[in-house]
Amino acid sequence: MASVVVGLWAFLDLFSNRHLGNHPQVESEYDRAYLPSEREYWLMDIHRPHNAVGPMPTIIAVHGGGLFGGDKGQDTAFCQQLAARGFAVLNINYRRTPRHSVRESIADVLAAIDCVANFSADLKVDPDRVFLVGESAGALLVCTISLALVDDNFRRSLELDSVSLFEGLGSEPHGEGQGDWAPAAFDGIRSKLGIRALGLVSPMLAIDERSYRGFGVNAINFGRAESEKRLKDALALENLPDLSQLPPIYGVSSRQDWLFKMSKAFVRRLQNDRAGHFFRFFGKPKTHRLDHIFSVFKPQYPQSQQVFDEMTAFFKKTEGRI
Repeated sequence: MASVVVGLWAFLDLFSNRHLGNHPQVESEYDRAYLPSEREYWLMDIHRPHNAVGPMPTIIAVHGGGLFGGDKGQDTAFCQQLAARGFAVLNINYRRTPRHSVRESIADVLAAIDCVANFSADLKVDPDRVFLVGESAGALLVCTISLALVDDNFRRSLELDSVSLFEGLGSEPHGEGQGDWAPAAFDGIRSKLGIRALGLVSPMLAIDERSYRGFGVNAINFGRAESEKRLKDALALENLPDLSQLPPIYGVSSRQDWLFKMSKAFVRRLQNDRAGHFFRFFGKPKTHRLDHIFSVFKPQYPQSQQVFDEMTAFFKKTEGRI
């Protein structure tokens, strides 16, 4: 089953740029490096409203794909819709399994956020108004880093304190000393960025949920080494630290989403932890299906437009704009 899933995503990756948008109200810059390398997995796209002036509230968007598939190109139209509603949107790539480890995926997303913290003036973004958005597996990465920013015990359980995470880069990101990059990055982000809220689309946030395990995805993403088993255990929903530590969350899923049960399990955990959240569950329309990450692949649907409006309104409310 695992090999079939990987093969399917490899095929879909051939068409990952099929959603390249051309929104009339948005200016886009493609393939800008967030690390000192031109490797495709360390690139990001930047979308801004036309004629935007001054530092803007900023969304950092993390694509899905089960951690082993996907590409920033699949989120282009999605990100442009968010940008048209008054945000700079940085849409990032990251390394994926099975060629790379989940720790490297986490480290790459952390490095992109660290880039925003260190180069906000150059990027023309407001470091005090930052929002993290993840779809599917991207939601797992976003929540993992957000929790690690506020919970040092959880951060240590991820075991990111290793120079080998950026083997091939030549040095650690942004000049930190060898071996101390991860804690330095977390401290820098804490001191320089104001992460106001999270947006989670069809979140893959219960990797221990039965319907998900049946697809064999954990076998793709986590190897047999003891350190991989520890990471998988740390990311299991039941083992995550107190979710009330997270910024306010806007989430969305639908009954036709194959990860619907996973989203429901995540919401139950949010409720148990009394975490601030608003989660929209769509039903089954008569005219079309609302499949997994429908707002990414079908941004023209009225339900997708509702997601864009609600998510950006939720973000603006957290910063007092509405």
